[in-house]
Amino acid sequence: LISMALLYGRFTPAADESNIVDALSTSMRWPGAVEIKIKFYTFSGGLILNELFKINLSEFVMKDEINKVLVIVTGNIYNKDELITFLKLKDKNISFPALVFQLYENLGTEFANKINGDFIIVIYEKEPESLKIYRDHLGIRPISYINEEKKLWFASDGIELCKALKGKERIDKEYIYRYFKNADKADVNLLPLKTANKLAPGSVLEIDSKYRLFVNKYWHPETIKEEPTLTFSKARDELKVLLYDSVKIRAQQNLAAATHLSGGLDSGIVAALARSSYSHQKTFYGFSWSSKDVQMPDKSLDERKHVEAIGQKCNIDPVYIEF
Repeated sequence: LISMALLYGRFTPAADESNIVDALSTSMRWPGAVEIKIKFYTFSGGLILNELFKINLSEFVMKDEINKVLVIVTGNIYNKDELITFLKLKDKNISFPALVFQLYENLGTEFANKINGDFIIVIYEKEPESLKIYRDHLGIRPISYINEEKKLWFASDGIELCKALKGKERIDKEYIYRYFKNADKADVNLLPLKTANKLAPGSVLEIDSKYRLFVNKYWHPETIKEEPTLTFSKARDELKVLLYDSVKIRAQQNLAAATHLSGGLDSGIVAALARSSYSHQKTFYGFSWSSKDVQMPDKSLDERKHVEAIGQKCNIDPVYIEF
């Protein structure tokens, strides 16, 4: 269930008496949320989760007091068994943070390339003092940050991060302009404050012992070479296997599930595969961005007929937006 946790934190080489961490956690919490506060030397932060789930702190956080290392993981690691075999570990029930620590100890900063998952990983080391934040290869898990005056603030929710740290800084005009000019094509990397940034997918943010900030890629898909002997049929078959597997590994059978369903090819295929993974679930909803009642001027752009067709074919109950 660690995939459902929101993360926030602050790293500074000196004591910080400001209440921004509290303001950030308050801003990100929703009614009924449970908060786990994390304090380790000069690192301060926390996790916010749904109160309905049983929470085991070790699923998210590992503190090594001997080596003075803190590891936080939110998200999921889908090739856990493969990594346990690679590391020759005996504990098959090892937690994600402890597994990440072992990978980091054995492989160094490039360990994230070994992981198949959707994740944000934070590694704080006291000696020498440093912080690293990893974002998964495709950017499924969001993380934003603000770095100023030798203080790093970060959060899963970039908007709430900006709200908590806005102070006297004005909202970036470019953000407002691009948002309202063409909202459906807005720059997703822009945030309300100029000082705020989103960590790019497949990247690691690092602050070293001299408090210098670096952002580097750990994943380099551009180096993948073309395969001239790859045929269409082979590519199709391999893509089919990967697509089926990508949906299957994300299906948490201990939870009730639903899916996004726009009526397009991509969401339609994923929705159908997701439904098959939850065949035991009597009611399976498909949430559409289409309006339930508003009529489209151009009937050819109305996706509801495709949503209904996929729903009927795959036993998915469509749910539309109500205005």
